[in-house]
Amino acid sequence: MTMEERVTASPSVTNSRFFASLLSTFGTLAILLAMVGVYGVMSWVVGQRTTEFGIRMALGARTRDVVTMLMMQSLKPIATGVLLGVLGGYGLSRAFNSMFWRITTVDPMVMAGISAVMLVVALFAAWVPVNRVTRIDPQAALREG
Repeated sequence: MTMEERVTASPSVTNSRFFASLLSTFGTLAILLAMVGVYGVMSWVVGQRTTEFGIRMALGARTRDVVTMLMMQSLKPIATGVLLGVLGGYGLSRAFNSMFWRITTVDPMVMAGISAVMLVVALFAAWVPVNRVTRIDPQAALREG
């Protein structure tokens, strides 16, 4: 066997690769679940406030103002979630440090990258239902309430 074949067949390398692919799969599923959750909550919030948005638009509020207001309101829980995720990631990184070699206790580039991805995903998931607000007919929204 060549040295490359020995290293590839080594149980420690095989286990590390398995755990890395398993954690990557779970991480991807977690991002998708977070996106669906934020979308669902924002859709529900926007649906509950349809009459309010109809009144605001009937009184002359610009669509841009309503969308900006909703996005700013959704930014606070999203930022709180990202902050809690960073703190949880810091705690879990210490546990994974013993499982994988060459992992620093806290990798700032990874934490920043994941935080940025989650922030963008959550803002996009919030933007989709908020963007629907721009198409609300004020008269139909008032009749609905």
